[in-house]
Amino acid sequence: MTPRSRPPALRPSTADRVGKLVRLLASDQPGEVFGAAQALRRVLAADAMDLNDLAQVIETAAAPPPRPDVDVPGPDWAAVAYYCLDDGRGILREREREFVENMTTLLRWREPTTRQARWLEALADKVRKHGADQSGFNRGDTNSRRSR
Repeated sequence: MTPRSRPPALRPSTADRVGKLVRLLASDQPGEVFGAAQALRRVLAADAMDLNDLAQVIETAAAPPPRPDVDVPGPDWAAVAYYCLDDGRGILREREREFVENMTTLLRWREPTTRQARWLEALADKVRKHGADQSGFNRGDTNSRRSR
């Protein structure tokens, strides 16, 4: 078999059957092992695959994901939290402000969870939007249109 850039895909129904047959290979009965091996070859052949393709699927699934060439740093979550605290006075509700205050402490030791990061980013967007609205940036200059 020649190396491929992309492994063949197992359909879910085929993967289910392959999994059951591979488990049968662990039998202590030689006849069951032989029958499972033959059945495995037939199931794979029905999807135009062979045992080499199955091995490639397994190897690809077990391989670690490739590292990006350049490490892209994530956001500085502590800076985002302090931005929300400093610029969010009068904008954030009490519960939101308590969350951000807790995050400033928590972020000294670890990154936020996915859910925490989403909420923190949403609060930062809320503070940014409120600041932009106050400056007239997002509203447009309605007075200049009226004077025309």
